[in-house]
Amino acid sequence: MSLIIFGLGAITVLILWGITGWIKRNQIKLSWPSWLGVILTTLLALFTVAWLLSCIIERETQAAGMGLLIFGALAFIVFGLTRKKIIRDTKSQAKGK
Repeated sequence: MSLIIFGLGAITVLILWGITGWIKRNQIKLSWPSWLGVILTTLLALFTVAWLLSCIIERETQAAGMGLLIFGALAFIVFGLTRKKIIRDTKSQAKGK
């Protein structure tokens, strides 16, 4: 179980490092709701993976499927809303220049 937690921590660092690098390369300024969405999406996705792996290890496949359905869908919804907010903010920044 500690190996799973270590792996999820490493994935978290890589995801946030990739996102910040992408933001710096494209010179995008994110508002605090956008940052909150990025962090919440990352945490929900990692929680979904942790739930899935722990349920599979315990041989609870039905719980793994339900967790994937509920938490994964919630992560996709938050991701979509965050993406829409970032695109809207980027377009308004481009118009202001």
